Amino acid sequence: MDIIRFKKTDQEFSSVSFVASVIAPKDARPYKKYVRIAGNEMMGTDGSRLHIAAGFEEFRDGYYEVLSLKKSEIILTYAPETDQDYEYPDINPVFEMGPDYKEISFEAKPLKAFTKAVRTIPNELTFQYRYFEAISTGDEFFTVNVDTADRGAAIFLNQTKRAAIMPVKDWYKKD
Repeated sequence: MDIIRFKKTDQEFSSVSFVASVIAPKDARPYKKYVRIAGNEMMGTDGSRLHIAAGFEEFRDGYYEVLSLKKSEIILTYAPETDQDYEYPDINPVFEMGPDYKEISFEAKPLKAFTKAVRTIPNELTFQYRYFEAISTGDEFFTVNVDTADRGAAIFLNQTKRAAIMPVKDWYKKD
């Protein structure tokens, strides 16, 4: 059993925390239950959001179970039994931005970016504020692109990380 420990002082800690914080460990589907490393990227999703971080070329490709996710340490273990039975969904279309995407500023205050994003997307949609807030917990800068015409994701990008947050139907808004 491969156990990997990331301490807060480790270079990869911020990236592992960024990815591991979005998985759904109680879900039966491995692509939601585990983080996955492919090439140099680690990725995690709960189905509503997807977080990806680069810088993992030294690690074996495959799925990793998150044994512990704390502010001071994250512990992962390689889960080889998942490699042969499951294929990760194609994530590339999520990050394709068409002509209707608009860049909005994402300052240290997630409420401003969230408000701008919600005002930019079609009227019947919204985003979950806690997802914007989770991305802004670090001291990193992200650009945010929002689909103004369709149901596309809010795309967050910086030098080493990217994330997508899917919009949800706002049942309080009337057409």
